[in-house]
Amino acid sequence: MNLEKLKAQEERFYISYPGGFKDPKMESVSKRHNIGKLVKLVEENLSINAFSDPDKVIGTVSKIITCSSLVSVFEKTAFRNMLNEIDPIETIELSEAFKQLLHGDQALGFRLAASILDKYKNAKWPIITAVLYYSNPKIEFVVKPTTVKKVIE
Repeated sequence: MNLEKLKAQEERFYISYPGGFKDPKMESVSKRHNIGKLVKLVEENLSINAFSDPDKVIGTVSKIITCSSLVSVFEKTAFRNMLNEIDPIETIELSEAFKQLLHGDQALGFRLAASILDKYKNAKWPIITAVLYYSNPKIEFVVKPTTVKKVIE
């Protein structure tokens, strides 16, 4: 990791946004990402009780992925295509994975989701972590490994 470059980028960020992520210019950028809308969607449709209807859960997950600016267009398309291919058992399993991820054993939920998504070459970090992020954006975050690697370089 090139700490010198990282510190230079941090300095450039604070020159552009003196208030950091609370800077008014940065807040106007974040508004375009519909975070509040997607947080509300998770709250209303992915509570622990919602998981009795796996089809509805996966429909909500699909809507979140589709509306999220954190997921690339290519990943969104691949995810929607995958949902057209999975069988009813996999729908139940994927719903259970997201239930664990959001309301149970998070590590288990992550592994289950990754396992199912991997069968369709769709186990991408943003796909798995976006829903988790919108469930608790003050604690969780979306990991985009390629972007992180570029920042570190």
